[in-house]
Amino acid sequence: MKPDITEIKSALSKKEFEKFGKFMNSPFFNTEQRFILLYDALAEGNPGRKELAEKIFGPGSEPSEDRFRKLVSEFMKLYKRFLAECEFENNQAEQSLMLLERYMKTETREDFLKHANETIRFLGSSAVKDEIYYRNMVSALSMKYSVEDVNTKESSKDTSIVLNHYTDRYFASMKMFIFQRLTSLEYTFSANLDTHKTFYNELADFIEVNRDKLKQYDPEIYLRYIELKLDTEEFSEERYRDYLEILDAQSWQLNINSNYSSLLNLLSKFVNSGDHSFQAKILELSDQCQRLNLYKNHGISYIDYKIIIENAISIGEYDKALVFAQENGGYLNHDQKESISFLMLGKIYFFKKDYNMSKTYLNKVSITDYIHYIEAKLISCRIEFELRNYVTVFEYVHTVKKFLKQHTDIGRHFISAYNTFLSAFNRLTQIAAGNLTSAEKNMELDLLKNSVLKNESPMYASAWLMEKIREKMKADH
Repeated sequence: MKPDITEIKSALSKKEFEKFGKFMNSPFFNTEQRFILLYDALAEGNPGRKELAEKIFGPGSEPSEDRFRKLVSEFMKLYKRFLAECEFENNQAEQSLMLLERYMKTETREDFLKHANETIRFLGSSAVKDEIYYRNMVSALSMKYSVEDVNTKESSKDTSIVLNHYTDRYFASMKMFIFQRLTSLEYTFSANLDTHKTFYNELADFIEVNRDKLKQYDPEIYLRYIELKLDTEEFSEERYRDYLEILDAQSWQLNINSNYSSLLNLLSKFVNSGDHSFQAKILELSDQCQRLNLYKNHGISYIDYKIIIENAISIGEYDKALVFAQENGGYLNHDQKESISFLMLGKIYFFKKDYNMSKTYLNKVSITDYIHYIEAKLISCRIEFELRNYVTVFEYVHTVKKFLKQHTDIGRHFISAYNTFLSAFNRLTQIAAGNLTSAEKNMELDLLKNSVLKNESPMYASAWLMEKIREKMKADH
């Protein structure tokens, strides 16, 4: 989505917005006074497009006028340039590569090769060995290779040998990443993407042959390979422990926060596929991440936060889920972290059957955060069912269905899962609220149970729904 000029101030921190002002006032980046006036207008408050048009072009000016639209378009190009500059100034590796490219155009061959060797040493000193590291090394070595003559003294020291080494690892690192993504897509969409897994067997052979060196010098590649094996073959406890041991031994050259997150999501996938024996491992990984202060130092994604809390809930560790949610909610890497934290606290209290506390938190979830707002309403709906407020349940079901129609960008997968649940849940509520005989009620509940069991598409809260169906069936015996 393209950012609107009126959203710039809220998109940047106070410090960043002030820095943007210095950028706009720098003759190196901007020589147009009208852009400075536009920035100053934004700095004065939170003007709308109409107000901005009038401040720049005078009373009566409209934001639909070509002159204003052109001004805004050019201003937004400068804004994007500013964002790029912010990233560039903090990226020493990218700066060194761009400088090397400049030297290649302006320096003598001898001076350029000196700069190239310095750049390669600098890039090679990076502790973390990931695809970005390999890509940078390939870029620098490629520039050197394009200028350098063939080594006539010793073939093993020719740049092509070193370039080949890093190209292999860049290729292996990226392909392992892609294979993982393709495997994830196959799981999500029940698709067969084997035709896209080019060089799959060849890379597996390469990694097996070089496993000891990769473990020691390029552990990221080897870990991705193990993870792929854990995902696509029968789970191996030996491989799993090997993964954890490498994480511990080679943590200094890994982005371990990302590695733990990746492993956590893999175990969650196994649980979602019906194997609940992995839930204990998920909580073990969570404990380890907290001992290492990974969430405190690097933050935690919404998905990881949700996985850990929901696994603790599912095995009845409600107090552990509550402590984790309270201690780590502030570390969420998400612009709606308050809403997410309220949602998960509401969910924990729902399963603790403290419905008043649950509703207190769920009511704090922002309607502007519609993805989490939907789930908050679904849990509220379930609370009303537990309290036998069936009329309110019907109202909630209607409201949520209407909300889903209005927000199709939630994603077809989620909309389908929510709607499937709502249809079955609505029917369960009708049965519970209806004046049916015991025999009629059991027949309807049995039909509903079989319908849910036969359903092959994903369904939100299917386990809870089945539990409620069985409870209603037992109540009539």
